[in-house]
Amino acid sequence: MEYSGMLAEIAQSLARDYEDIFYIDIETGKYTEFSPSEMYESMHVPTKGEDFYSETRENARRFAHPDDREFAVGLYYKEAMLKNLKDKKSFSYKYRIMVSGEPRYFRFTVIRTNDEKHFVLCVKDIHDEITAENLHKKHEKKKEQDHLRALNTERELARRDELTGTKNKTAYAELERSVQTNIDNGVNYLPFAIAVCDINWLKQINDTEGHKSGDEYIKAAAKLLCDTFVHSPVFRIGGDEFAIFLRGDDYSNREKLINRLKSKVQKNLAEKRGPVVAVGYSDFNSDTDRRITDVFERADEMMYENKRQIKENY
Repeated sequence: MEYSGMLAEIAQSLARDYEDIFYIDIETGKYTEFSPSEMYESMHVPTKGEDFYSETRENARRFAHPDDREFAVGLYYKEAMLKNLKDKKSFSYKYRIMVSGEPRYFRFTVIRTNDEKHFVLCVKDIHDEITAENLHKKHEKKKEQDHLRALNTERELARRDELTGTKNKTAYAELERSVQTNIDNGVNYLPFAIAVCDINWLKQINDTEGHKSGDEYIKAAAKLLCDTFVHSPVFRIGGDEFAIFLRGDDYSNREKLINRLKSKVQKNLAEKRGPVVAVGYSDFNSDTDRRITDVFERADEMMYENKRQIKENY
Protein backbone atom coordinates (compact mmCIF):
# COMPACT_ATOMS: atom_id res chain seq x y z
CA MET A 1 0.00 0.00 0.00
CA GLU A 2 1.46 3.36 -0.97
CA TYR A 3 2.10 5.98 1.73
CA SER A 4 -0.82 8.29 0.86
CA GLY A 5 -3.23 5.35 0.83
CA MET A 6 -1.97 4.17 4.21
CA LEU A 7 -2.32 7.68 5.60
CA ALA A 8 -5.89 7.87 4.33
CA GLU A 9 -6.69 4.52 5.94
CA ILE A 10 -5.27 5.69 9.26
CA ALA A 11 -7.25 8.89 8.97
CA GLN A 12 -10.42 6.91 8.26
CA SER A 13 -9.82 4.90 11.45
CA LEU A 14 -9.21 8.04 13.51
CA ALA A 15 -12.35 9.61 12.05
CA ARG A 16 -14.41 7.31 14.26
CA ASP A 17 -13.37 9.56 17.13
CA TYR A 18 -12.96 12.86 15.30
CA GLU A 19 -15.14 14.96 13.05
CA ASP A 20 -12.22 16.00 10.85
CA ILE A 21 -8.49 15.46 10.56
CA PHE A 22 -6.09 17.87 8.87
CA TYR A 23 -2.60 16.92 7.74
CA ILE A 24 -0.53 20.09 7.43
CA ASP A 25 2.93 20.85 6.10
CA ILE A 26 4.39 23.03 8.86
CA GLU A 27 6.63 25.08 6.62
CA THR A 28 4.45 25.65 3.54
CA GLY A 29 1.00 25.43 5.10
CA LYS A 30 -0.26 23.02 2.46
CA TYR A 31 -2.86 20.70 3.92
CA THR A 32 -5.22 17.84 3.27
CA GLU A 33 -8.44 17.14 5.15
CA PHE A 34 -9.43 13.53 5.68
CA SER A 35 -13.01 12.29 6.21
CA PRO A 36 -14.80 15.64 6.02
CA SER A 37 -17.88 15.69 8.22
CA GLU A 38 -21.34 16.67 7.01
CA MET A 39 -21.09 19.75 9.17
CA TYR A 40 -17.87 20.88 7.50
CA GLU A 41 -19.26 20.06 4.06
CA SER A 42 -22.29 22.25 4.77
CA MET A 43 -19.90 25.08 5.60
CA HIS A 44 -18.07 24.54 2.29
CA VAL A 45 -14.67 24.17 3.94
CA PRO A 46 -12.23 22.87 1.29
CA THR A 47 -10.59 19.47 1.77
CA LYS A 48 -7.28 20.62 0.36
CA GLY A 49 -5.52 23.92 0.33
CA GLU A 50 -2.28 25.81 -0.10
CA ASP A 51 -2.20 27.86 3.13
CA PHE A 52 -3.75 26.23 6.17
CA TYR A 53 -2.85 29.15 8.44
CA SER A 54 -4.49 32.02 6.58
CA GLU A 55 -7.44 29.94 5.35
CA THR A 56 -8.20 28.60 8.83
CA ARG A 57 -7.94 32.10 10.34
CA GLU A 58 -10.48 33.24 7.78
CA ASN A 59 -12.74 30.29 8.61
CA ALA A 60 -12.42 31.19 12.30
CA ARG A 61 -13.51 34.74 11.51
CA ARG A 62 -16.50 33.38 9.58
CA PHE A 63 -17.65 30.55 11.81
CA ALA A 64 -16.32 30.96 15.37
CA HIS A 65 -18.70 32.27 17.99
CA PRO A 66 -18.26 36.07 18.28
CA ASP A 67 -17.06 35.76 21.89
CA ASP A 68 -14.45 33.15 20.89
CA ARG A 69 -13.42 34.65 17.55
CA GLU A 70 -10.34 36.58 18.66
CA PHE A 71 -9.04 33.59 20.61
CA ALA A 72 -9.62 31.22 17.68
CA VAL A 73 -8.00 33.44 15.07
CA GLY A 74 -4.91 33.88 17.25
CA LEU A 75 -4.29 30.14 17.31
CA TYR A 76 -3.77 29.67 13.58
CA TYR A 77 -0.39 31.23 13.02
CA LYS A 78 2.57 28.95 12.37
CA GLU A 79 4.56 30.67 15.11
CA ALA A 80 1.70 30.33 17.60
CA MET A 81 1.23 26.64 16.85
CA LEU A 82 4.96 25.94 17.17
CA LYS A 83 5.07 27.89 20.43
CA ASN A 84 2.16 25.88 21.83
CA LEU A 85 3.96 22.67 20.86
CA LYS A 86 7.26 23.68 22.42
CA ASP A 87 8.67 20.80 24.47
CA LYS A 88 5.57 18.64 23.87
CA LYS A 89 4.08 16.52 21.14
CA SER A 90 0.51 17.84 21.28
CA PHE A 91 -1.78 20.50 22.70
CA SER A 92 -5.55 20.97 22.77
CA TYR A 93 -7.96 23.88 22.92
CA LYS A 94 -11.68 24.38 22.50
CA TYR A 95 -14.04 27.03 21.27
CA ARG A 96 -17.53 27.35 19.85
CA ILE A 97 -18.38 27.18 16.16
CA MET A 98 -21.65 28.51 14.81
CA VAL A 99 -23.48 25.63 13.07
CA SER A 100 -26.81 26.46 11.43
CA GLY A 101 -26.97 29.59 13.57
CA GLU A 102 -26.38 27.71 16.85
CA PRO A 103 -23.08 27.54 18.80
CA ARG A 104 -21.46 24.14 19.31
CA TYR A 105 -18.34 23.34 21.29
CA PHE A 106 -15.41 21.68 19.49
CA ARG A 107 -12.08 20.47 20.80
CA PHE A 108 -9.03 20.84 18.57
CA THR A 109 -5.94 18.70 19.18
CA VAL A 110 -2.72 19.52 17.36
CA ILE A 111 -0.01 16.85 17.10
CA ARG A 112 3.44 17.25 15.62
CA THR A 113 4.51 14.21 13.61
CA ASN A 114 7.74 12.37 14.31
CA ASP A 115 9.36 13.82 11.19
CA GLU A 116 8.89 17.30 12.77
CA LYS A 117 7.61 18.51 9.39
CA HIS A 118 3.86 18.13 9.74
CA PHE A 119 0.99 18.97 12.04
CA VAL A 120 -2.02 16.72 12.48
CA LEU A 121 -5.09 18.64 13.61
CA CYS A 122 -7.97 16.56 14.97
CA VAL A 123 -11.39 18.16 15.41
CA LYS A 124 -13.93 16.65 17.83
CA ASP A 125 -17.50 17.77 18.52
CA ILE A 126 -17.73 17.90 22.34
CA HIS A 127 -20.92 19.94 22.60
CA ASP A 128 -22.95 17.18 24.23
CA GLU A 129 -20.06 16.46 26.60
CA ILE A 130 -19.77 20.14 27.57
CA THR A 131 -23.55 20.47 27.91
CA ALA A 132 -23.69 17.44 30.18
CA GLU A 133 -20.73 18.76 32.17
CA ASN A 134 -22.35 22.17 32.51
CA LEU A 135 -25.62 20.58 33.60
CA HIS A 136 -23.72 18.54 36.17
CA LYS A 137 -21.91 21.64 37.42
CA LYS A 138 -25.21 23.52 37.54
CA HIS A 139 -26.78 20.66 39.47
CA GLU A 140 -23.82 20.49 41.86
CA LYS A 141 -23.89 24.26 42.32
CA LYS A 142 -27.61 24.14 43.09
CA LYS A 143 -27.00 21.35 45.60
CA GLU A 144 -24.27 23.44 47.21
CA GLN A 145 -26.51 26.51 47.27
CA ASP A 146 -29.35 24.48 48.77
CA HIS A 147 -26.96 23.10 51.37
CA LEU A 148 -25.66 26.57 52.24
CA ARG A 149 -29.21 27.89 52.35
CA ALA A 150 -30.18 25.08 54.70
CA LEU A 151 -27.13 25.77 56.88
CA ASN A 152 -27.92 29.49 56.94
CA THR A 153 -31.52 28.72 57.81
CA GLU A 154 -30.35 26.40 60.57
CA ARG A 155 -27.97 29.03 61.91
CA GLU A 156 -30.67 31.67 61.68
CA LEU A 157 -33.14 29.47 63.55
CA ALA A 158 -30.51 28.80 66.20
CA ARG A 159 -30.29 32.55 66.75
CA ARG A 160 -34.01 33.24 66.58
CA ASP A 161 -36.37 33.31 69.55
CA GLU A 162 -39.05 30.76 68.80
CA LEU A 163 -41.85 32.58 70.60
CA THR A 164 -41.39 36.16 69.41
CA GLY A 165 -39.38 35.84 66.21
CA THR A 166 -36.80 38.32 67.51
CA LYS A 167 -33.14 37.40 67.85
CA ASN A 168 -32.28 35.38 70.94
CA LYS A 169 -29.73 35.36 73.74
CA THR A 170 -27.23 33.39 71.63
CA ALA A 171 -27.38 36.03 68.89
CA TYR A 172 -26.88 38.81 71.45
CA ALA A 173 -23.85 37.03 72.92
CA GLU A 174 -22.34 36.81 69.41
CA LEU A 175 -22.99 40.52 68.85
CA GLU A 176 -21.34 41.33 72.18
CA ARG A 177 -18.25 39.31 71.25
CA SER A 178 -18.01 40.95 67.83
CA VAL A 179 -18.34 44.48 69.20
CA GLN A 180 -15.95 43.73 72.07
CA THR A 181 -13.33 42.46 69.63
CA ASN A 182 -13.51 45.73 67.73
CA ILE A 183 -13.23 47.71 70.96
CA ASP A 184 -10.22 45.62 72.07
CA ASN A 185 -8.54 46.16 68.69
CA GLY A 186 -9.03 49.91 68.85
CA VAL A 187 -11.39 49.98 65.89
CA ASN A 188 -13.19 53.31 65.60
CA TYR A 189 -16.55 51.62 65.98
CA LEU A 190 -19.67 53.23 64.57
CA PRO A 191 -21.72 55.06 67.23
CA PHE A 192 -24.26 52.89 68.96
CA ALA A 193 -26.41 52.65 72.05
CA ILE A 194 -28.01 49.78 73.89
CA ALA A 195 -31.57 49.84 75.15
CA VAL A 196 -32.67 47.36 77.80
CA CYS A 197 -36.38 46.59 78.23
CA ASP A 198 -38.30 44.58 80.79
CA ILE A 199 -41.93 43.51 80.61
CA ASN A 200 -44.00 44.52 83.63
CA TRP A 201 -46.46 42.14 85.34
CA LEU A 202 -45.61 39.06 83.30
CA LYS A 203 -45.52 36.85 86.42
CA GLN A 204 -48.91 38.15 87.50
CA ILE A 205 -50.44 37.33 84.10
CA ASN A 206 -48.87 33.86 84.10
CA ASP A 207 -50.21 33.18 87.62
CA THR A 208 -53.73 34.52 87.07
CA GLU A 209 -54.42 33.93 83.37
CA GLY A 210 -52.06 31.12 82.50
CA HIS A 211 -48.86 30.82 80.50
CA LYS A 212 -50.66 30.96 77.17
CA SER A 213 -51.84 34.48 78.02
CA GLY A 214 -48.34 35.23 79.26
CA ASP A 215 -46.87 34.13 75.93
CA GLU A 216 -49.30 36.38 74.06
CA TYR A 217 -48.26 39.26 76.31
CA ILE A 218 -44.58 38.63 75.56
CA LYS A 219 -45.30 38.54 71.81
CA ALA A 220 -47.23 41.81 72.01
CA ALA A 221 -44.31 43.42 73.85
CA ALA A 222 -41.83 42.14 71.25
CA LYS A 223 -43.99 43.54 68.44
CA LEU A 224 -44.13 46.92 70.20
CA LEU A 225 -40.32 47.00 70.38
CA CYS A 226 -39.82 45.88 66.78
CA ASP A 227 -42.36 48.43 65.52
CA THR A 228 -40.57 51.18 67.46
CA PHE A 229 -36.95 50.33 66.62
CA VAL A 230 -37.43 49.30 62.99
CA HIS A 231 -33.79 49.80 61.96
CA SER A 232 -32.15 47.92 64.82
CA PRO A 233 -31.98 44.28 65.92
CA VAL A 234 -34.18 43.33 68.88
CA PHE A 235 -33.00 40.48 71.14
CA ARG A 236 -34.99 38.52 73.69
CA ILE A 237 -32.27 37.83 76.26
CA GLY A 238 -34.48 36.48 79.07
CA GLY A 239 -38.02 35.44 79.79
CA ASP A 240 -39.23 39.03 80.14
CA GLU A 241 -36.12 40.97 79.12
CA PHE A 242 -35.13 42.42 75.76
CA ALA A 243 -32.10 44.32 74.46
CA ILE A 244 -31.95 46.55 71.38
CA PHE A 245 -28.70 47.44 69.64
CA LEU A 246 -29.44 50.98 68.45
CA ARG A 247 -27.59 51.92 65.27
CA GLY A 248 -27.96 54.02 62.14
CA ASP A 249 -31.17 56.05 61.99
CA ASP A 250 -32.41 54.53 65.24
CA TYR A 251 -29.25 55.72 67.00
CA SER A 252 -29.63 59.21 65.54
CA ASN A 253 -33.27 59.33 66.69
CA ARG A 254 -32.78 57.35 69.92
CA GLU A 255 -34.25 59.91 72.32
CA LYS A 256 -37.29 60.42 70.10
CA LEU A 257 -37.84 56.67 69.80
CA ILE A 258 -37.40 56.04 73.53
CA ASN A 259 -39.92 58.79 74.30
CA ARG A 260 -42.31 57.33 71.72
CA LEU A 261 -42.06 53.95 73.42
CA LYS A 262 -42.67 55.49 76.83
CA SER A 263 -45.69 57.39 75.50
CA LYS A 264 -47.15 54.19 74.07
CA VAL A 265 -46.62 52.46 77.42
CA GLN A 266 -48.36 55.31 79.24
CA LYS A 267 -51.28 55.02 76.85
CA ASN A 268 -51.47 51.28 77.47
CA LEU A 269 -51.45 51.94 81.19
CA ALA A 270 -54.23 54.49 80.91
CA GLU A 271 -56.36 52.22 78.75
CA LYS A 272 -55.42 49.14 80.80
CA ARG A 273 -54.63 47.13 77.71
CA GLY A 274 -51.52 46.32 75.71
CA PRO A 275 -48.02 45.53 76.97
CA VAL A 276 -46.29 47.66 79.59
CA VAL A 277 -42.53 47.78 79.09
CA ALA A 278 -39.88 49.57 81.14
CA VAL A 279 -36.93 50.90 79.14
CA GLY A 280 -33.51 52.39 79.72
CA TYR A 281 -30.71 53.12 77.29
CA SER A 282 -27.09 54.23 77.25
CA ASP A 283 -24.66 55.42 74.58
CA PHE A 284 -21.27 53.86 73.94
CA ASN A 285 -18.53 56.33 74.90
CA SER A 286 -15.35 55.49 73.00
CA ASP A 287 -13.27 57.62 75.37
CA THR A 288 -14.27 55.86 78.59
CA ASP A 289 -15.99 52.55 77.79
CA ARG A 290 -13.67 49.56 77.55
CA ARG A 291 -16.37 46.89 77.64
CA ILE A 292 -19.69 46.65 75.89
CA THR A 293 -21.09 45.36 79.18
CA ASP A 294 -20.41 48.82 80.63
CA VAL A 295 -22.98 50.21 78.21
CA PHE A 296 -25.45 47.42 78.96
CA GLU A 297 -25.17 47.87 82.73
CA ARG A 298 -25.86 51.61 82.53
CA ALA A 299 -28.89 50.93 80.33
CA ASP A 300 -30.04 48.24 82.77
CA GLU A 301 -29.88 50.69 85.69
CA MET A 302 -31.91 53.22 83.71
CA MET A 303 -34.47 50.53 82.91
CA TYR A 304 -34.96 49.67 86.58
CA GLU A 305 -35.41 53.34 87.35
CA ASN A 306 -38.14 53.54 84.70
CA LYS A 307 -39.68 50.34 86.07
CA ARG A 308 -39.94 51.93 89.53
CA GLN A 309 -41.54 55.03 88.04
CA ILE A 310 -44.14 52.93 86.22
CA LYS A 311 -45.08 51.09 89.41
CA GLU A 312 -45.26 54.30 91.43
CA ASN A 313 -47.53 55.97 88.89
CA TYR A 314 -49.80 53.00 88.31
